[in-house]
Amino acid sequence: MKQERGVRTRNHLISVAAAEFDRNGYDGTSLSRLSRSAGISIGALTFHFAAKGELASAVEDSGRAATR
Repeated sequence: MKQERGVRTRNHLISVAAAEFDRNGYDGTSLSRLSRSAGISIGALTFHFAAKGELASAVEDSGRAATR
């Protein structure tokens, strides 16, 4: 159950980050903005992605996978 919830949370974060990066750009999007938009704590966000760059890479990977 925990693993499934973690996958859902990670996918939700990627989706929210994609929208925020699109709306505000990479530099205009903070981790605190992302956590608020996703409805999770900063701790939960950084559990899945230690840095904003890691999350941005996951967004890019997700976009590439969706277009294949």
